[in-house]
Amino acid sequence: MVVNLFSYRKAESLLHKINPGLKLIFLILFSSLIFLKQTWIAPLLLTALSFCLALLLFFMAKIPVKKIFQLKLLVFIGFLFALFKSIFFDIQFSPAFQFLCSFSLQDGLAGLFWGFNFFTASFFALIFFDTTSMSDLQDSLHTGQKKLSRFIPILEKIPLANALALTISFIPEVFSLWGQIKKASLARQNRNTYVRAKPKGVFKKKYKKKLSLRRQLAVFLQEFSTLISLLLLRAMEKRKALLNRS
Repeated sequence: MVVNLFSYRKAESLLHKINPGLKLIFLILFSSLIFLKQTWIAPLLLTALSFCLALLLFFMAKIPVKKIFQLKLLVFIGFLFALFKSIFFDIQFSPAFQFLCSFSLQDGLAGLFWGFNFFTASFFALIFFDTTSMSDLQDSLHTGQKKLSRFIPILEKIPLANALALTISFIPEVFSLWGQIKKASLARQNRNTYVRAKPKGVFKKKYKKKLSLRRQLAVFLQEFSTLISLLLLRAMEKRKALLNRS
């Protein structure tokens, strides 16, 4: 099954009716706030309150609970960065070459805390994209740019709304296309790697050959190049559509 992470879901909840521009401002400000080291509230308390708020908004938006499990890839990436954040590497060339690696409990807890904040920010992003139509967001950004251009005239000559709408709309496109590419790749691998063993008696055995590490890397690079090509094609299509709408 293709997982469309950060995709819009039409519904009639309160969050779906809120102005998309306001939701975008809230997402940017709140996601930035939870990563600040110095706040007027204790960082641990701020993180706990942020996560509770994300849960409240999640249920207010009536989002299916199974969508939380779609964040497992981002959780893995976040805690992988947190692990590298907590490990210290040092290379010395004099008087002799030395490669040093150290890990401290304090840095480990700080990395774990950072990983949890990353998950909370991803949680807010999931709620935003689930309740926000990209066409409504573009209209809201255009309206906001027109209002700001009354005070800052130079904004009339800058396609800021189109650029923001195109950038934000590409986030769900990346996950959607990657899911489709992986599904097609797995189907092709299953078709090509199943072979029949020599028959033993009446029955024939079917087993799957494991791909070598080199072959897996080649498949991944092929999938990634396909993703880049499709994204460039989608970018040109979306740019034309946004210019026609504006």
